Amino acid sequence: MLVDCGIGWLAWVLQSLDQINEKRHMWIRPHLALKSSEYFKRQGAATFADDAVGLANCNIITGVECLLWGNDYPHDEGSFPYSRAVIERVFRDVLKQERKMSLHDNPARLFGCTV
Repeated sequence: MLVDCGIGWLAWVLQSLDQINEKRHMWIRPHLALKSSEYFKRQGAATFADDAVGLANCNIITGVECLLWGNDYPHDEGSFPYSRAVIERVFRDVLKQERKMSLHDNPARLFGCTV
């Protein structure tokens, strides 16, 4: 899990890792069964707070299944005490089900919580 680093860079990094693996497959050992982005989507997670750019690009490679919103209270880079306004702004163009996944379902699954 990547925490407190946003997600705006994630799609680019995963795309680059996939391209490197594809272009240099003859020299990379061990050979991986999946793309790097597929391993991340299966096993990774990243948190974000006020990162509309990252959220807008998440479907390029990862989707929202591995993303968790957090307000990072009490740190300056967090959204507290304006968390509700930040959620409304960054999730403005996100489907309701995907919003629920990042805000509730993904953290509950990863941390084994039930509500």
